Amino acid sequence: MRVATILAASCAMLAAPAALAAVGPKPPIDDKVATARWIVANTRWAFIATIAHDRPGSPFNNVISTANITMPSTGHQGVPVFYTSAMDASSKDIAVNNNISLGLSEAQLGLCGEDGSDDVPDPESPLCARLVLSGRFMNVSSTDRDAAVTQLFTEHPEMKSWPTGHDWLVSYLQLDQIWLIDTFGGASIVPPEVYWAWKPSH
Repeated sequence: MRVATILAASCAMLAAPAALAAVGPKPPIDDKVATARWIVANTRWAFIATIAHDRPGSPFNNVISTANITMPSTGHQGVPVFYTSAMDASSKDIAVNNNISLGLSEAQLGLCGEDGSDDVPDPESPLCARLVLSGRFMNVSSTDRDAAVTQLFTEHPEMKSWPTGHDWLVSYLQLDQIWLIDTFGGASIVPPEVYWAWKPSH
């Protein structure tokens, strides 16, 4: 089952478009909060890491489609939301331990090199911004459900036609830590409350 999930995730990455159109220019490297929000706003999928329920203590990585909303219940902005099946391997892990992390990369936008070219940074380079969001995977409340579903189906219209009977769940990430690297010299930690409250300056 785990092997099948990994193969499906690999196929999803290979079939995905090479790049997405970025929303606005990349923020300067001294604006860490803006960079974190920019990555979340522009990416459409992430790697989700869970603790395997069938192999206690072992990590498991999977691909998950994402969108982000302002939560009506809290006013928090840039909150990642998800539409997942309870049948999925990651969902089974989360049912036992809902602590997860999401890995997102600027490379998804086609702004980092994957062909060894010198004019753009390698995906592993600190100059290719990457973000790890950690926290608890939670079901959305009835107050937030409509906003989450609307945004998910807008960004991922195929979801509307996925087969019924798969126990689809609408969830969000309750952030505990935001880890960002976008330059040499080490990572930055962005406080969740600062991230949620950030607004564009223009």
